Amino acid sequence: MNNFIIVGGGINGILLAGLLERRGVAFQGLEKLKSLGKENLFGQFRLYQDNSVSLVKELNDTIQWSRVEEQTQERKKGEWVAAHSDFIDEEKAFLGSPFYQPNDSLNGITTALINSIAHKFQTEKEVEIIDTDKRMVTCTDGTQYFYEKMAWCADLKSLLKIVKTPAKISFKKSKKNEDSQGGIHL
Repeated sequence: MNNFIIVGGGINGILLAGLLERRGVAFQGLEKLKSLGKENLFGQFRLYQDNSVSLVKELNDTIQWSRVEEQTQERKKGEWVAAHSDFIDEEKAFLGSPFYQPNDSLNGITTALINSIAHKFQTEKEVEIIDTDKRMVTCTDGTQYFYEKMAWCADLKSLLKIVKTPAKISFKKSKKNEDSQGGIHL
């Protein structure tokens, strides 16, 4: 049995894997694509707390971070304007100020991490069922993995479809974005 199962090999799964690897915690990563890090091409990577920057620097201390004090903006009718308050609560958590952003590209952050943890990930392993009673995930190819703890680092829509548990689980759904991504809010 693995101590941890990490589902998803995008930026969140890679960061978590790097931290677990550095601390000597056994884990198995599962990624549905052929390679790790593909999801890092989308979105902006931000950290909101000083200790979060320190944590990521523990994994890659060559990346420089800038603190951004500016208010969040959005583009409307071709112009950048202050972001309005019509965002849902889940979105507001990621629009705060101040925040930190890397001076380098996100690819620069992930490349070294991928090289150090890729051997712990099984690729082309799409999770089909999560049985919380048995603490087991089953992939579409029939392979099964048992775990003590699981970190879901993939899209939330998929998680809701595949989790099998006797307890009722309820997540507030975003009406704006049906394909909402999971994430770690550091």
